[in-house]
Amino acid sequence: MSAPSAQAAAGSGPRERPARVHGLLEKLLAAVRPEFRQDVLAFGPEDPVFGGPSCKVAGCGRSGRVGGLCFGHDRRWRLQGKPDRGEFIATTASRLKGHQKLESCQVPGCLYGRKERGLCTMHFRAWRQAGRPELGIWLAGLPAEAPAGEAPACRISYCHLWVHEGVPFCLSHGNRWKEKGRPDIEEYARSYEDDSVPGHERIDLSGLNAHLRLEAQYALQGRHDDGAIKIAPGAVQTVITFLAASTATSLLDHDEDAWRQAWFGRFPARKSPGHGDSGRALLIYARRKVEELHIGRGWDVEYPRDAWRLRNLGISEGPATVPFAGITQPWLKELAKRWTRWRLSSGTGAGTLTKGAIAITRFSTFLASPR
Repeated sequence: MSAPSAQAAAGSGPRERPARVHGLLEKLLAAVRPEFRQDVLAFGPEDPVFGGPSCKVAGCGRSGRVGGLCFGHDRRWRLQGKPDRGEFIATTASRLKGHQKLESCQVPGCLYGRKERGLCTMHFRAWRQAGRPELGIWLAGLPAEAPAGEAPACRISYCHLWVHEGVPFCLSHGNRWKEKGRPDIEEYARSYEDDSVPGHERIDLSGLNAHLRLEAQYALQGRHDDGAIKIAPGAVQTVITFLAASTATSLLDHDEDAWRQAWFGRFPARKSPGHGDSGRALLIYARRKVEELHIGRGWDVEYPRDAWRLRNLGISEGPATVPFAGITQPWLKELAKRWTRWRLSSGTGAGTLTKGAIAITRFSTFLASPR
């Protein structure tokens, strides 16, 4: 991939790196409520932020995000050839997890999961090295694999396939485990036994370090309490997986611009997943919530800074900051701040104030230049 990874981008030297000073952990522990202090969060359709309309299948209890159906029932409807939707809704079973067996490699006796052409990774590689002969003839000439006891089985209780290349799961379940940020093995395996809330409607935080997990829990709690903007758990999980792959131990390890650059490095604008915009917005929201908890908000916090964060002053429209860092003369910087605060209190727009600060910065450069 030509774009830098989230890990490389987020760890490549942010412009501002406020340390996690003493006190933030204690504030997080005091602020996060027990219902959000979980490694895996699950929300029903009734949740005003993370939920969705109820699936139309009676007794389902999941969010119906696809034409009134949950993802599982929509998939079942499609696999059945898209029958009359009303009849399907009335007659199909509410339970989705039937613990169906995954298909194994076509080689006799091989219980590794299928990769391509009905073959596991090892046999697909062997078939290519043999010159890609007609598959049926090639399979008929192979000896049977060793008995299943020769290899450990997938940790999912009802899965009969062998574990894949050092992970504790078969190929398919292992890929999903990796996509979720390699959460606790036992908890992940147990999640397959629970049919109440499907995986894509859960938010799995177990792949984050303990401190970053608390920050994410605090941010999700705040988003839930705001109750203003809905977001699907799948979009949240994209952010969590992104954070798990980064080098950060706290959202405050990097400033907002560095996080945006890291996000676009992982999800280029034209290749962003369907919920890329909502995920990026949640990432920035989370950082702001944690920073607000850490240092507070209002004029006492913002006035001494070299860049005023207007969101912390209650201004949500226009530019996010007013910059003063380039004004090198202390007396001029103080005058610029007093003038900007006065104009802000009189109702001047953020865009105009930012342009004014830039103009004063240019004047500062003129005064500092040799003549």
